[in-house]
Amino acid sequence: MAQSSRRPVALLGATASFRGTQNMALTTIALLLRDQLHAGATAIGVVGAIAGAATVVVNLGFSSRLHPSRLRDAVLAAALILLAGLVVLALSPNLAVASLGAALVGIAGGLGMPSLTGLSQLVSAGAPDRERQLAIFTLVLSASLAVAPLIESGILVVAHQDVRAPLLVFGVFPLVVVGAMATIHLSRPSANDHASERAAIADVHPFRHRAARQALIAQLMYALPFAAVTAFGAAIARSLPHVSAAEAQYAFTAFFVTSFASRGVVAARSPIAHKQRMLVVSGLLTVAGLAIAVVAPSFAVFAIAMAVLGIPHGAIFPIVLSMLADTLEPIALPKANSYLIGFSNIVGVGAPAALGAIASAAGYRGMEVVVLVPTVALLGVLVVFVRRGRTTLVANA
Repeated sequence: MAQSSRRPVALLGATASFRGTQNMALTTIALLLRDQLHAGATAIGVVGAIAGAATVVVNLGFSSRLHPSRLRDAVLAAALILLAGLVVLALSPNLAVASLGAALVGIAGGLGMPSLTGLSQLVSAGAPDRERQLAIFTLVLSASLAVAPLIESGILVVAHQDVRAPLLVFGVFPLVVVGAMATIHLSRPSANDHASERAAIADVHPFRHRAARQALIAQLMYALPFAAVTAFGAAIARSLPHVSAAEAQYAFTAFFVTSFASRGVVAARSPIAHKQRMLVVSGLLTVAGLAIAVVAPSFAVFAIAMAVLGIPHGAIFPIVLSMLADTLEPIALPKANSYLIGFSNIVGVGAPAALGAIASAAGYRGMEVVVLVPTVALLGVLVVFVRRGRTTLVANA
């Protein structure tokens, strides 16, 4: 569907610009509310939930219905909405306006990320190194999450810690996305085909395919551990003996270094043979990392647990994207991507509050045990799916 004017490099630049900027906005909202608007923890939590809910609603309610030919337009719209959200946040005089800005940032994420993912699958279609291109796409996502905070830190230093400054300066990156999209052209259906296009999308059921169901299970298998890591990793580290707040952040360094390295290995070794087996191995590493965290007596052991958890975080997403691209027709990819990302976002939005209540009642170790239970259950389901698939292949041989 992408014509000869494909520009994979431009798409990667757009991906890095969009994801890094959106993540910067989401992580800066708390600082803006606390330092500039003098909001308390409850208000910060509510505004964060607004952004997360907006992402989920747009993801599942709108992005899942897009035709592949509309993905480029969706990315353009998402970039402009993100720019508007940055400006609203930067100029917000009160909590209500900041909530509107947070909602815009959430809407942009719900529209932009599934669409960028779908574009990466379409642009790489037919390429002999398609899997490697998709793995590089996820590698760029990881790199943007690491680089954007460094850029923001530099801006804050220059701006004398004014948290509104990064929101304004990062406004240049959505414009980079707009420029990059100008290099990508997708064929469009004629006006006469519009009704049939909508009917075809409504009739798409991507998870009727066994490989697509395996991909969704694998993604959900890691969603809860990742939500727990991002929300409580620093607090768990801080609760260990003789660990300062600054030292606790090194746990995330261990996590993201192995995650980035894992995606690099996937990119270098693509195409990956035995993808289902790799997902099972990733599930076993997830369970092992959680188990080590449960019994960790010191920060060093907990850092090892975080490093182990980073490996499946890096590996699962590129493998899952490749499985969807190999299994589904192009018209089914937007819906599959939206469901995949949307269901993970639901876990990310809802899990922290529930896990926080569990931690308050049973402590962090009790919370980690609770996280282990559904993770092991989903790993078991994945193993059953993989074995059934092999049995079917043998029977048909």
